[in-house]
Amino acid sequence: MDTFSPTTDIGPTVVGTFVTFLLFGCLLVQTYAYTIQFGSKDPWFLKGLVILIVGLELGHLVSGAIGVWDMTIGTLVAMGQALNEAMKDPAQIANGGGLSETFSVGASVASIWGPIIAFFVRLFFLYRFRRFSGAWILPGLCAALSIAHLGLGLAVWPLTLSATNAEAFRDDNHGKIIALLIVELLADTSITMGLSYYLWRTGSDMGKNHATSVMIKRLILWTIEVGMITTLTDLSIIATFVAMPSNFVWTGLYSYQPAIYANSLLTALNSRTDIHRLNPDVYVEDKSWHPSRSKGLSSTSGSTTLPPIQFSPPQNETRRQSEIGMKSMSYDLI
Repeated sequence: MDTFSPTTDIGPTVVGTFVTFLLFGCLLVQTYAYTIQFGSKDPWFLKGLVILIVGLELGHLVSGAIGVWDMTIGTLVAMGQALNEAMKDPAQIANGGGLSETFSVGASVASIWGPIIAFFVRLFFLYRFRRFSGAWILPGLCAALSIAHLGLGLAVWPLTLSATNAEAFRDDNHGKIIALLIVELLADTSITMGLSYYLWRTGSDMGKNHATSVMIKRLILWTIEVGMITTLTDLSIIATFVAMPSNFVWTGLYSYQPAIYANSLLTALNSRTDIHRLNPDVYVEDKSWHPSRSKGLSSTSGSTTLPPIQFSPPQNETRRQSEIGMKSMSYDLI
């Protein structure tokens, strides 16, 4: 068994929990902005998803804080008891008094929130992926990876509940943890790459209109940025888990990963505000008026006065169709 070191065994989780609190504050700000901008416009399933993600992240935050309390205060108490018992044996004090990091109930509960939050966030991006691509095979494969990640997370979680020592848990379940992290990386990478590709292809199919091109490029950039954050976090966790097997630096990164997923969802939803500003004067056919309807019409000296309808400046048919498609995509598919 490796020598216990609070700096590398408990410290990363404490720092990770502080980062989680910071990201939860960002999540609340984004949730407020979402409520103001889209609270009355979005369909019920999107609003329900936002409520669900915020609630799950709150549960993750609370259980993570409890876990940190147990690890820090519990470890200090254990160290005091060990020092009192080992006063006559300096060698035992030097090697850590036989201490090892305990696996608290709070930390065990906190570990399950990650796969659950990641799964529901990926549902939104898979929905967007499916709508943009119009395909089933590639989005289906990405969905299978997401389900596999959730299944592995649910399979590993009971093992954390029965664990009494974090080092023993890590060593005994090394293969399962690696499989969980690799599937997570594959799921995030495949969704990001696939969605970016179909966004690019959609932009190519819509023509060379400048406004359309700008919007598509911005969508691709935001998709890559959001996906890159989660992907780089996945890679960092795997790298630290493999390269530093004798400590728990990887748990510090893993502890705030669910908050990154939650923020990525709200970032994607709130980004629609900027997308709509790219082309505020899009031509839209007003279908509320029909020549056969007399309501709203008035006649003066034999002439008919139509109700006022706002149109964009005259433009050719190609550009008009492009902008109609752009508006549909920005409001319906994003």
